[in-house]
Amino acid sequence: MAARTAQWVDDMRSSSECDIRIVAREGHRSPTVSAIMLPDGMTSGRVTQLIAEHGVTVGTGYGKLKEAAIRIGHMGDHTVRELTPLLAALDASLAVR
Repeated sequence: MAARTAQWVDDMRSSSECDIRIVAREGHRSPTVSAIMLPDGMTSGRVTQLIAEHGVTVGTGYGKLKEAAIRIGHMGDHTVRELTPLLAALDASLAVR
C-alpha cells in the first residue's frame, strides 16, 4: 500500500504538475503510513473534509506538519483494493483548489 501511494504521488507530480510529495525520502519511508505534503494553498483540514465527502477518512499531518500534510494509514484491515477509491477521492479533492 505504501508503494502504491508513493507511485500515485509520483504520477500526480508528473501528469498534473501537482506540487505534492511524500515527506520521507525514499529508503526512509514507513510501510505503515504515508505522510504527503500538500500543495501551497491547501490545508490538511480542508483536504480531509473534502475526502470525507467521498466517504473516506485520512489523518491530518502531525506536529509542525499538521496543516501542511495528510497521513494515509496502511495498517490493519486496509487493502490495496480499498486504496484506489481513497486515492481517487484525494485526486478530486486536490482539484478543488
